Amino acid sequence: MIRSKQHPEPARTTSAQQASTLSPFRYPGGKSGLRSKIINWLGDLDFRPQHFLEPFAGGASVGLAIAELNLADHVTLVELDPQVAAVWKVILNGSVGALANRLREFVLTDTSAREILDSNDRLLVSRAFRCLLLNRISRGGIIAPEAG
Repeated sequence: MIRSKQHPEPARTTSAQQASTLSPFRYPGGKSGLRSKIINWLGDLDFRPQHFLEPFAGGASVGLAIAELNLADHVTLVELDPQVAAVWKVILNGSVGALANRLREFVLTDTSAREILDSNDRLLVSRAFRCLLLNRISRGGIIAPEAG
C-alpha cells in the first residue's frame, strides 16, 4: 500500500479536463476511462472525502487525478504487483530523481533492453526502471508474464 501526503487545502476546481495524465504507465483497458466520471462524482458531493482509495492501482490515473485536483484529504494507491508497486514507491517516496536519471541516460537497443530485463538487481530504483522499461516496450504496455 502506498500513501500520499495530506493535502489540507480545499479543492478549488473539479474539472476533469483540468486534470493531467500523470501516470508513467500505459495500460490498455485501464481505469482512465472512469477518471472523468469519478472526478465529476467527487466534485458533486456535498462533502469533501477524507480518503480516496484506488485498489488495483496499476497506472493510478484516477488516484493521481484526485490528488492533483485536491479532491480528498488523502489518496491511497493499492497495488499487489511488486514491480508496479516499486515504481510508485520510488516516485512517491523521494527517489524519483534517481529513476529520472536512469530514464534519461538509457539508450534503447535490443541488447540494452535485454540486459535490463534479465537483470536480478533488487534495488528499488532498478526494479522500478525495469518495470517501466517492460511496460514501454511490451505490446500494448501489458507487463504480465506470457502476455506478449
